[in-house]
Amino acid sequence: VRDAGGGNHSLTASEARGQPLTSMLSPEFHEMFQGTIVEVIDTGESALLGEIIEVTGIRKDGSEFPLELSLATWTTRDKQFFTAIGRDITDRKQAQARLERRAVQLQAATDLSHATTSALDPDELLRQVVDLVREQFDLYYVGLFLLDEEGRFAVLRAATGDAGRRMLVDEHKLTV
Repeated sequence: VRDAGGGNHSLTASEARGQPLTSMLSPEFHEMFQGTIVEVIDTGESALLGEIIEVTGIRKDGSEFPLELSLATWTTRDKQFFTAIGRDITDRKQAQARLERRAVQLQAATDLSHATTSALDPDELLRQVVDLVREQFDLYYVGLFLLDEEGRFAVLRAATGDAGRRMLVDEHKLTV
């Protein structure tokens, strides 16, 4: 298994050669791959051969990581061989998660900008903003505070949920 990041926790070719594939996989995938080998031996075919699939691998230190795996087989006159090519895709998965978070942020910015251009009442705008932020970022509670005219207090002007409504009724504020 090659580590795309170049770390030393991946197996070298000599360490991996001859080892059962299951020794490099999370236990949840053992049965599937053992079944694939039996299927190939019995029928000569398997839906997994030649496909690139994502599984959970086990590093030398025992930690799990996302593994992209491709299986192949070939037969000589008297033997059948199996090959697995694996790639640690941790970096790719982390980059994908960052892109997904950024997409959520951009969607939130778009929604907020739409709300600001469509709301005429400032109080309604503040309510829309806290609702959109709570929804877009899957938060339990959002409160929006504005400074009072003297700049002494941050006054709660919009909030979500029952607790937020109670704090609004109580005119909740924080000393600055």
